[in-house]
Amino acid sequence: MTESRRSSRQRRRARAFSRIRKSGPFSRQDPDPAPERSGTLSPPAAGRSCRSGPDPDRGSKARMPMRTPTRYVRVMILILIVPLAGYVAYSILRGRTPPRSARAAPPISASVPSSEMKKFIFEQTQEGKPLYSLRASHMVGTESNVILLEGIESFDIQRPAGPVRVSADKGKVLTEEGKISAVELEGNVVAQSEKGERFEAPSAKYLAKEKTITAPGPVRFRAPGFSGEGKTLEEEIGTGSVLLAGPVTIRCDQGALAGWTVTAASVSRKSSESPVVLAGRVRFAGPEQGQVAAAVAPGGTEERSLPERNAAPSHQGPQAVRQEQQQGLQGPPAFVGQTSEQEWIEADRVSVGPSVPPTGARFEGSVRGLLQAAPSRPPITFAASRLELSRPAPGSPSRAVLAGQAQLQSQDEQGPMHLQAPEIAIGFDPEGRPRAVEARPEATLVREKKDGQETLQAQEMSFDIEAGRLRTATARGSVRMQTPEGRAGGEQASFAESRISLEGGRPWIRQENRLVVADRLESDSAAGQLRAQGNVHVRLPPAGRGSHDAPSDGSVNDTLPLFASGKPVFVESPDAVFLSASREASFRGGVRAWQEQTSLQAASLDLYQNEGIAHAWGEVVTRGIRQTSAGNQIPYTISAPEMFYEEASAQLRYREGCSYRETGSSLHADEILVDQSQGPEGPGSAGTSPARGRRIERVEALGHVSLISGSRRGTADRAEHLVSENKVTLVGELKPATVDDEAQGRHFEGPALTVDLSTDNIAVLGAGSGERGKVRFAQRGRDASGDRR
Repeated sequence: MTESRRSSRQRRRARAFSRIRKSGPFSRQDPDPAPERSGTLSPPAAGRSCRSGPDPDRGSKARMPMRTPTRYVRVMILILIVPLAGYVAYSILRGRTPPRSARAAPPISASVPSSEMKKFIFEQTQEGKPLYSLRASHMVGTESNVILLEGIESFDIQRPAGPVRVSADKGKVLTEEGKISAVELEGNVVAQSEKGERFEAPSAKYLAKEKTITAPGPVRFRAPGFSGEGKTLEEEIGTGSVLLAGPVTIRCDQGALAGWTVTAASVSRKSSESPVVLAGRVRFAGPEQGQVAAAVAPGGTEERSLPERNAAPSHQGPQAVRQEQQQGLQGPPAFVGQTSEQEWIEADRVSVGPSVPPTGARFEGSVRGLLQAAPSRPPITFAASRLELSRPAPGSPSRAVLAGQAQLQSQDEQGPMHLQAPEIAIGFDPEGRPRAVEARPEATLVREKKDGQETLQAQEMSFDIEAGRLRTATARGSVRMQTPEGRAGGEQASFAESRISLEGGRPWIRQENRLVVADRLESDSAAGQLRAQGNVHVRLPPAGRGSHDAPSDGSVNDTLPLFASGKPVFVESPDAVFLSASREASFRGGVRAWQEQTSLQAASLDLYQNEGIAHAWGEVVTRGIRQTSAGNQIPYTISAPEMFYEEASAQLRYREGCSYRETGSSLHADEILVDQSQGPEGPGSAGTSPARGRRIERVEALGHVSLISGSRRGTADRAEHLVSENKVTLVGELKPATVDDEAQGRHFEGPALTVDLSTDNIAVLGAGSGERGKVRFAQRGRDASGDRR
């Protein structure tokens, strides 16, 4: 009986322990319960629920607790429950939730996200400054470290050049340790900056570690001054490096290339402060001539104006962005209207910027192009190794510099023109039309004309272009010219229409078979006139056989008196004018012409080569040496206010008070006629005919003639000097001729008196040769008369 009761009592205790164990740590059991009494349970602690009912051991006798294994188990359980209950009470007082047992997160299926949110905002800072800010209208869910988004309104990225805002239809954000590691965007991706830069692409990817944006094509972009499209875009946010793979098409709206279209294999930039580089075979095509002002897109919608297209980026959400895309870039514009030849430039590499809008462009590698100077004029083509294009400010004239064997070609009414130099600069007006050209150094200009080729060489050349024509030009430094008419040179040359001016460094011109050197030369090809000013020096070449300078129909020297035809003649004067059509030459301000020992001096001299006439006036003096039959050389001088010469009669006419002087004698008269004859041939200049000198045969004096020979003095109305015989015959027409010999005290008078200049003989002739005449002879104060032969 006792054993039965004991076993029953143990079973009840086991059931109570089981209930306590099942209640767990949240049972809130009293930390120090009273010892169990027979027939009763210790009261439950506050908050604890327990079951009620009759105790099966009620009414049994009380027993002392027994030290059994079950009792030890109960003690150990109380030891564990007491500190846990204390921690729960402390947590309740501090407002904290007691820790729960860790549970493993169930795996999230890729197809079924674990969460969903209507509005998503993410911000990330770096060193207390904003780095990224992302806003989306809908978060679809998360997958591990991936956040799926739709309706991405803005993804702001801070960069040194300024923030950039990106929007897209959808995308996903990859995080690492709570920070953005990558952002992938899809559908109508648009990126905009505060500077008006904008690009559009179907998708894009941003890597935070590399700070790069990659957008596969087609990519469309826009910035202040230009817009276009390409294949793929890669940009480094930190450095501003950009690479746009091609083919790339760019349309310029501002700057030096406003209205031009550019195509290239790729476009790149090393940094935000570096120029934009276009690589591959780059081609710049200007607007077609005759186009209308409105540009219509292929879809028929008129493009927006430049200020609207380049407006600051909007932040109105993806729907507004999509609407802006539909109204934005629609491809290259199609121009309406009649067109003519289009301007273009080609190069292997082009650098633009770095300013925006671009104010400079550099073309390198086999540069070629075509420019339209005027709508109705032939174009200007060029080629060079390098081209630099610049415009200091918007609306100001631009400038293009061709370098490295630069060439420029054009055409006018006279024929094609070709300009070549190591460097050629072209100046444009605000409308982009060529207005000035400069070439340096060692520039060469070749012009093809109907009558031959013209060549101009100089260290520097500059040209003014008006209505597509070269109106004025200037050449400086070692100027050399060659035309079908001759050659010329100087330190500086100026050109205006058909007029050419040479000055500096004693310019010279070889034209019309003569060499002219002066301080200044002016030539007018239309009028056929050449004018030389300032210390003019002229070389008139002799007749030649096959010489470049020899005339075909005789020497210019034939027009000048007393000069040999086989030797050159030199002329000096302050001013000279030459007319090519009539072959005339005029010298003013004091002329001196000479050939060896023969010279002509006058205030003015006119030569009419076609007529064979020379006219000198103003203190005319002719000097030379005549040769007698005996071979003696006698110098002579002829002076007069005026002189005429006729090549046909070979006669010189000195007028208005003349004198003919030889050694020891002189002949004075109102007019002196000198007859010439061809002398024997002598050696001529190299490449010319043998020199044939002019020899004085006869000198005739008319009107108020007076003769002085030693101590003899004679007067007459007319006198004839036979040079070969060295005799002078005085003829009295209105009154008898007279001769007074003061040394011998003799006086002769008669119709004709012949004085032998070599001896003291005086022959008195009658009215005719060999005819007896009346003469009067007086000697030492007495008169005698008689018949003499």
